[in-house]
Amino acid sequence: MKKLQVSLMRHDSLNYTVTWSKLTESCNHYMVTTQNMSSDFELISRVNSSNNSYKIPVNLKPGMNYKVTVKAMKSRNAGCQTIATGSVQFRTIFKKSELEQLLQRACKFIKEKKSHRPKLCKYMYRNKSAKYFENILQNRQGVMEVYKKDFNGDPASPINGQIDGLFFGTNPDPATGLPPSRSHFGPIRINIPATVLFNESSNLYFTDFYCNSRAHYVTLVATTPTSEADKYCRDHLIKLSNTANPFLYIRPAEGMWVTSSLWVEVLYTENINLTTATQHFNSMFTTVNTSASSSENGIPKNPTCKVCNLHKGISYE
Repeated sequence: MKKLQVSLMRHDSLNYTVTWSKLTESCNHYMVTTQNMSSDFELISRVNSSNNSYKIPVNLKPGMNYKVTVKAMKSRNAGCQTIATGSVQFRTIFKKSELEQLLQRACKFIKEKKSHRPKLCKYMYRNKSAKYFENILQNRQGVMEVYKKDFNGDPASPINGQIDGLFFGTNPDPATGLPPSRSHFGPIRINIPATVLFNESSNLYFTDFYCNSRAHYVTLVATTPTSEADKYCRDHLIKLSNTANPFLYIRPAEGMWVTSSLWVEVLYTENINLTTATQHFNSMFTTVNTSASSSENGIPKNPTCKVCNLHKGISYE
């Protein structure tokens, strides 16, 4: 059986056109099938076409993997015969132009806040269970290793399930200037001086603006230049200035500052030796009050929010 060359044109994260090569021999029509591979190959559409292009109906969901199969059909006395076939696969993630729109929404959100004075960020902090940190210190030579980013936030975020990292909070308690006294992620916290993890030699990228209920979050990615994570981010995300952006930035001789208008979380893409961090970089463990509201695979964004959703009426289920 011959192979059709199938190509994909992406208009935005949810709009695609599929094209394929024409056959020199007679072909009565093409059968085009679209399936959601993330949902047990759920059938999205199956149509017959006399053309060599097909615009997929806009009933795709963000953050899903899809497969489009094209079959060239020829009429026979007993019915139709497949004489050639081809397919293409894709994932519904934001284009850079859509991320730019999301970035502008986040900037507008900050500007419209009555009080959005930045705060000095002394520490970046990460909360987990006691068991998590005990395993690192006892069985991992003190190395806190990166792992795949979960599906928290916008399902169409390009980093979901694609790059490895460690999440850190940045926002201090307005009253104390120190990390907040509560956490949703565990009672044990590692506090690392902010400029140890993020400095003028780091690369910083914008990747998400979302909310779960009422509070809004921005997700940034801090990478080491030329690393594999950095290459991926450079191709898919929006690069920010380390010293001039509305979320998290460095003031030389002062330290790192963070907006107080929303929560800023940073995905740091390198392993961290906690033994070295505590012994040589003034990092420290603390215990905090905790409430269980996190999820193993992340909590998807609120699809009804008019502030941080680009596509209206989209179901994330």
